[in-house]
Amino acid sequence: MGIIKKQSIQSTIYNYLGVGLGFLNSAILLPLLLSEEQVGLLWFLNSFSAIFAGFCTLGIPLISVKIFPRLRDESNAHQGYFSFLLLTTIFGSILGLLVFWGAGDWLISEKNSVRDFAPFAVVFSALFVFRVFSKNFDSFIRMLMNTVLGTFLENFVLKLVIFAALAYYFWIHEYSFTILFFIYAFALSLPGIISIVYIFFKGHFNLKLSAFNRASKPWRREILTLSIYGLLGTLGSIIILEVDTVMVGNMLDMKQVAIYRTAFFFGLFCSIPARALRRISVVVIAEAWQKNDLETIKDIYHKSSLTLFLIGVYLFLGVWVNLDYVLQILPASYADGKMVILIIGIAQLIDLVAGVNTEIIASSPYYKYTTYFIGLLIVLVIILNYLLIPLYGIEGAALASLLSLASYNLLKFIFLKQKLNFQPINYKVIVIMMIAGLSLTIINYALPVLENTYLGILITGSTLTLLYWIPVYLLKVSADVNQTIDKYIK
Repeated sequence: MGIIKKQSIQSTIYNYLGVGLGFLNSAILLPLLLSEEQVGLLWFLNSFSAIFAGFCTLGIPLISVKIFPRLRDESNAHQGYFSFLLLTTIFGSILGLLVFWGAGDWLISEKNSVRDFAPFAVVFSALFVFRVFSKNFDSFIRMLMNTVLGTFLENFVLKLVIFAALAYYFWIHEYSFTILFFIYAFALSLPGIISIVYIFFKGHFNLKLSAFNRASKPWRREILTLSIYGLLGTLGSIIILEVDTVMVGNMLDMKQVAIYRTAFFFGLFCSIPARALRRISVVVIAEAWQKNDLETIKDIYHKSSLTLFLIGVYLFLGVWVNLDYVLQILPASYADGKMVILIIGIAQLIDLVAGVNTEIIASSPYYKYTTYFIGLLIVLVIILNYLLIPLYGIEGAALASLLSLASYNLLKFIFLKQKLNFQPINYKVIVIMMIAGLSLTIINYALPVLENTYLGILITGSTLTLLYWIPVYLLKVSADVNQTIDKYIK
């Protein structure tokens, strides 16, 4: 767990810096500076391009996890693996552009106002290409044991650029929304642009396709299979986060997209630690599978479930106990997303307590089952959104995410239990829930509601921190957490 802990800490630092910037961007500056229609347009661009990019990675992230460890040889340019990755990425980008320009009118409904925004199609096309490069190149960089760069770019750099643009817009007001739209798209493109530059200057850029063809000859059928399964895997993980936004935009309007995505952002807050841990865990788990080291995999599974749930519950409580204060900062219309925050938060906690189950299955000999599960997830989330959004609006979209994510994780839980006899949950999960319930009860009944919003957030947050973490430490709920706290105390 050494390399996981080290890089997870680094990545988590960038994640939380990004969260701070993301909060300022998404929860304060965007709602205050722009109309709901304009905010919804930016979110729609983000989600629509993410789904398209996921489709057009052509399974490269899974191929990197499964095939690259066999080709790892720095002295021989990893036997030309990068040339294969580059050509596949270019092909996927061209394929996606052809689909968008050929079927865009079918993919974006007539009631969707992005049709009336002239720059959308061109900006989307450029952003989509860079996002495909970002996803595929980042999978290569991560397999080189650098998981921090992608986190730094995705969760800090692009948000810093957006923050700078919004801050300038706030103070100066010297440019239009259209220019802001271009800057926003450029910021989302930066991870792809910088990943390309990084690989080039690190000397990994090569076109030794013949070397890859020779080295990979015994695995060509496997690579094709991995591409299919990996494509669905990548697409599934994106769809659960983004398809509801696209469907809300197509079935309702951009105002509802703005409210939904802002609320969704708060609900996702508790899942921040998982991003860093999962990025590095998949590398270590893949190496462990190569050595058939099941004990290491089991240990990571147990620790990831406990640690992610422990931190996630605290973060979710932090959002929930301060929610009324936070909603005072936002325009009044955003209060309509309160139940979305609760539903999405619960969905994320279910995902957190499941640990790194996806990473274990995806890098195992049973990786094909990941595709079956994700295929079911894709169908389920689309059908549920289609049924629930007309009935319950944005809360229906949130319910669709909750039901889909719960079903998806239950299937993976049962699968790992039956195939490997892995089961990550123990009595400590109940202990965490009891500590959380007690902390929430004390705050609700003992703390007064203050008129000063920011002072209220400070006092409530500080009280929650003491009520939650002191019992966690004293009861030794997590050995990793106690070791980390002891280290910094010393």
